[in-house]
Amino acid sequence: GATHPGSPRKSYNYNGDLESKAQGGQTTSYVYDSFGNLNQVTLPTGTVIEYVVDGKNRRLAKKVNGVMTRRTR
Repeated sequence: GATHPGSPRKSYNYNGDLESKAQGGQTTSYVYDSFGNLNQVTLPTGTVIEYVVDGKNRRLAKKVNGVMTRRTR
């Protein structure tokens, strides 16, 4: 389809998961584990958000730049 100026450019992995989104020279990247769980997001600012999941694919915690910021239990 046609892209419009200012529209985000998105790329997906072979599982159909969003890998990156670029808009206005800013890119956000996404990393998934082999089960399709979102493990990491890197923001255009360089901030890295990591998600900790358990063996049952439940999100347990969130880290921002390596610092635990939230536990979900």
